[in-house]
Amino acid sequence: MNRLYPTSRPNINQWGVIFGLSLVFFLAFPYVIRAFGPSATALSVLPVALAGWYLGTWGGVIASLIALGISTQMLISFLNLNWEYIAANGFWPSAIILVLTGLITGRLHNVLDDRASVETDLRLRERYLTLINISTQDILAPVDLEKKYYALISHLVNLLVADYGHLIIWDSIEEQAI
Repeated sequence: MNRLYPTSRPNINQWGVIFGLSLVFFLAFPYVIRAFGPSATALSVLPVALAGWYLGTWGGVIASLIALGISTQMLISFLNLNWEYIAANGFWPSAIILVLTGLITGRLHNVLDDRASVETDLRLRERYLTLINISTQDILAPVDLEKKYYALISHLVNLLVADYGHLIIWDSIEEQAI
């Protein structure tokens, strides 16, 4: 989550987790539905939430619609229920909740990514301002010129996140670098 530049497309591991959990859910569905009845379709919220988290808001909504279709078809085939019975016994509220789960999970992930990005930006800005403050205090402090030059170059190296730095002073009388 604390990536500096988050990628816009999910990687193969995320797809594997989503499809793996979906496969486990749909393979275990016949056994779970015999034990718990039609309420077993509520477990489809797990793959939908993962899809929303990994694929974003629209990925969660699309996954919820796919899960609704497959769960309904599995209810019809495993319990020999008809569509009218399913629709009359809570299909629409559960459909709305499932779609909202995918939507909210995707949105939550986007918000957390945005917060992490803002936090990274704020830390970089705080570091920059702290280094500017330290540099200004060292430059204004009364010390000999050699130490002031060394402090200036070391603070500039830190400020610019450089590996090293050189300060070359031009002597106009001798017309050469010192």
